[in-house]
Amino acid sequence: FPSHDRREYWQDAVEFDKTIGGKYEDCMDKAYAEKIVRAYWARYAPKGATLEQLARIHNGGPKGHTRSATLKYWKKIVKEIML
Repeated sequence: FPSHDRREYWQDAVEFDKTIGGKYEDCMDKAYAEKIVRAYWARYAPKGATLEQLARIHNGGPKGHTRSATLKYWKKIVKEIML
């Protein structure tokens, strides 16, 4: 993601789960960043989403799981998992 897109991702997450708080720079902390990702998924992933859907939403935004452009990212994830 370009940095602008990352900031929007963070903003979406903290707007959805106001208990997270913090500032964008806090994303450098692994535990905080994981909260952001989980909140983003809670906001945009369909109920019962698969790992593939979650990865593709993470990569391509709210409708990322439906975009063919995110298939390459998913294949990269699968390759890493299989190592």
